Amino acid sequence: MACSRARKGLRPEDPTTTDFDLDEDFLQRAIPETFFRKTIKVKDRRHLLFATDKQMEIMATARTWYVDATFTVVKDPFKQLLSVHAFIKMNILRNVCFNKSYLCINVL
Repeated sequence: MACSRARKGLRPEDPTTTDFDLDEDFLQRAIPETFFRKTIKVKDRRHLLFATDKQMEIMATARTWYVDATFTVVKDPFKQLLSVHAFIKMNILRNVCFNKSYLCINVL
């Protein structure tokens, strides 16, 4: 908690609405260059997409995607954190315990 308070001065203020401007300077300093992909707006909703180039390559070749949505770790004005997962190696499947909150999507 103390580290988070100390770093708070280094990052932009938390947004209070979804109609906020992204701090481009902060993004360039704080995250890899291509990690922030884009903002998508649909009516009054806003979606921010993040992924590394390697993650995009993996998702493009994956036969199955696993989607997990959570609502408890996000603060207002955000409502949901949606993450998309894929397995890299087939033998990993034996070590994974599937959670019922995962939705399996087969990519055709």
